Amino acid sequence: MKRFRDYLLVAFSAMFLFAGCVTAPSQTGKSMDDVTPEEYASREKQLNIIKEDILKMAESAGAAAKITELTELTAAPDDDDIVPIVDVSDTTMAATGTTKKLEIDTLMDRPAKKLENEASSPNVLYFKTALTSAADAMDDLSVSDLNDGDGCIVVTGNVVYMYQFDSDATDTEDSPAHIRPDDYSSQGVWDLVEVYASGMNLVAGDDPYVLFRDTSAPGDDKDMGKIKIVYADGGDGSENADILFYITQGGAEDTLVLQFDESDNRWELPSGVKFSTGSVQWTNSGDDYISGDALGDHAKEVIGILVYDDGTDTAVEDGAGGVFFRIPEKIDGWNLTGIAAQVQTAGTTGNLDIMIYNVTDSQDMLSTAMRIETGETDTDTSAQQGTINTSYDDVAEADSIRIDIDAIQTGTAAKGLWVELTFTEP
Repeated sequence: MKRFRDYLLVAFSAMFLFAGCVTAPSQTGKSMDDVTPEEYASREKQLNIIKEDILKMAESAGAAAKITELTELTAAPDDDDIVPIVDVSDTTMAATGTTKKLEIDTLMDRPAKKLENEASSPNVLYFKTALTSAADAMDDLSVSDLNDGDGCIVVTGNVVYMYQFDSDATDTEDSPAHIRPDDYSSQGVWDLVEVYASGMNLVAGDDPYVLFRDTSAPGDDKDMGKIKIVYADGGDGSENADILFYITQGGAEDTLVLQFDESDNRWELPSGVKFSTGSVQWTNSGDDYISGDALGDHAKEVIGILVYDDGTDTAVEDGAGGVFFRIPEKIDGWNLTGIAAQVQTAGTTGNLDIMIYNVTDSQDMLSTAMRIETGETDTDTSAQQGTINTSYDDVAEADSIRIDIDAIQTGTAAKGLWVELTFTEP
């Protein structure tokens, strides 16, 4: 303002000086014809000096007006700060437009933060920080401003939602699945969309997981399941991880139902959890992992051997009935875990004792023989059902197994003999 005042003072001084030189009859009493050459030259010299002063001040003012030399605004602008702008549609000041002021709050007052499609499609991608009933909420967007297919990304807390506007939709509002704009009249709804990706890279955290939410769940609790893959142990370059599966059960979130334990290199079942296939159930049987014992019938192989037919008397002999059994590939490395025997006709006086012998290993597989007492037909009712020797219970493919009879009844020999062997994967 001071520089502008100086311009005016110099300009008025020049005007009055020049006027005095031309007319100034009231001040000098002389007309232009009465001014001597010396007086004219003196006043012309003064005018030239004033002209130089004006040009210098103008040059100084022009240099100070450069944007690069203006004082930098280091803080956020106030609401009443202004920015100069040329309105090219208003030519009242000049043919090139009229300079006007633009207040900061007007500059920042946009209907929504958005990215417009530069192609022929009219779709817009909006960005919001709330879903409904809040400042900067998605439902503030007016139906009249939206086009079918517009998108909106909502970041609220630590959750990111992605929506697409369906101008024909009439779904009842069910946040977050379906959200109606505040000025909804008859149609136009925001739909939560599915996201497809060829890969997903989660940001590193101390407890990484993928959370599954189901909007059909009652109440506010929508978390239905979670998968975690977490560091277990190992140094840099040799790390190991566990996989954990959680579900919501009985209203309680984060109920562990399955885990892969890398240290034991096996899948583990928490206590009480079962696998089932039809009528067959696999349970952890008190362990924290799915072991051979836990897998039930699906990890067992039952082999039945007819040693004597129902009309043949039992007799003491190794390799009774001349019967041998070959271990197939399927149960290679498995263990003998169950034994049983049955006769067709009970013997009298004394006991029938039966042994299992691995011919390949030259070892008895029982430490105590199976026994069928006098008058009985099955080991199931025996006081001595037989004991498996766990030091020699394992078998390998192509092992030869035979049945040995160490004793028979001395009154009447039992007739017919069926032996049952159960093998289980360790």
